[in-house]
Amino acid sequence: MSLVNRTSAFVKSLTSSVCAMGGMICSNESTIDVQIKLINTMMELEILTSELIDEYEMYRMDVQGIAICRRRYIQNNKRVLAHIEKLQLKGYKLETLKEALKLENSTLEKQLKLMY
Repeated sequence: MSLVNRTSAFVKSLTSSVCAMGGMICSNESTIDVQIKLINTMMELEILTSELIDEYEMYRMDVQGIAICRRRYIQNNKRVLAHIEKLQLKGYKLETLKEALKLENSTLEKQLKLMY
């Protein structure tokens, strides 16, 4: 298996893991502190994925796979943003986290547009 194929498989697996993390966050099965830690970890993993994609120039070699990855992250982030808004209605102060996630989505959308 070539480096490109291995890296692509890794990115797909990482994307699935990050999206599963989004499901854990939105399930309300953990405390707010754990949910906040998960959101921060999720965002860090998304950023690391983007850096990996850029470092290996994967957006040139696997356009469709990378586009799917970015679209999945955008959808996952929207779901987590909706969850954050619900938590804010309960009185939690999560504006900084919410804005960071919105910025991440904006960056992903720009990267997606640049691919085509």
